[in-house]
Amino acid sequence: IERETFVFPSRIRESLDSSTVLVSYFWAPVQNHTLGLCAVWLTQDKDLLTIGRSNVPNFEVKLGESSDGRTLVMHPYGLAVADIRKNILQNDPGLGAALEEDANLLFPPDALRFLDTCRAAGKNHLCIVPNGPLHYYPFHILGSEHQQLAEDWIVTYSPCLQAICHPQKVNSEHRHNPMSAFGVSEPNMYTSSLPSLRGADEEAAYIAKLFGVQALSNGNATRSHFMQALTTSERIHVAAHGRHNVVAPSFQSIYLSSDETSDGVVFA
Repeated sequence: IERETFVFPSRIRESLDSSTVLVSYFWAPVQNHTLGLCAVWLTQDKDLLTIGRSNVPNFEVKLGESSDGRTLVMHPYGLAVADIRKNILQNDPGLGAALEEDANLLFPPDALRFLDTCRAAGKNHLCIVPNGPLHYYPFHILGSEHQQLAEDWIVTYSPCLQAICHPQKVNSEHRHNPMSAFGVSEPNMYTSSLPSLRGADEEAAYIAKLFGVQALSNGNATRSHFMQALTTSERIHVAAHGRHNVVAPSFQSIYLSSDETSDGVVFA
C-alpha cells in the first residue's frame, strides 16, 4: 500500500471534532463464497470494528461490453442498492421492510450500542465513508417508519478517508467578502436551451443588498467568479437553473453563465 493512500486511525482521529462519529465501510470475503460488510467506527477516543454477515456472493456481475471492447462489471450489492433507490422513487409499500433488513447489515447490534453511547455523550454528527455501491445508498433514511437516522444525527458523507484527513485548507483571512450572490435569469450559450428564470437576478440583487455588496447577474455570474467566491466569501447565494441527479449526486450541477474559460456548468 502506498504511503499516500493509506490512512492510519490516529490520523483520522486528529481530523475529527468532539461531536463526530465516523464510520468507514469496506467489503471483505467471508465463509461460503460470500461477502461480509466490515465497518470501522471511530471517535476522538473510541473505536469499534463490526462485521455484518450477508448473503451477497463474492463475484462481480457482468453487465456487458462497452463500444471499445471493455467489460462492464458491477458489485453484486449494486443490484440491491438499485432496488432500494427504485422503491423510494415509486413509493413502494415494501420499502420499510427492505430498509429494516439493510439496517441489520449496515448497523449491526454492536454498532447500535456504540452509537447510543456516543449519542449519550453528546455526539450528534455521523460521517459515513461508503465503499463500492454504498456510495449510492441513502443511509440517512434508515431506521423505523417514525424515526429515521437523520432525525437523531446530522448525517454527512465523505467519498474517501483522504478527503477527511487532507482537506483543502483555505485561509479565513482571505474571506473578506460577507456575501457573493449570483443570479442567472437569462441563461446563455451552453445553457441557452433552458427557459428564462424570472426574478433570479432580482433575487440575487436583493440578497446582496442585505450584506452591502453588489450581485453578479446574468453574464457576470460565471463559473470562474463562482469558484473564486468559494475562497473569498463567507456566504454564497445562487439563483439559477440546476440539474438534480438522483442516480449520481456527485454529478448534480448548477447552470451559471459561460465565458471564454468555461461553459458555465458547476458540478457538485
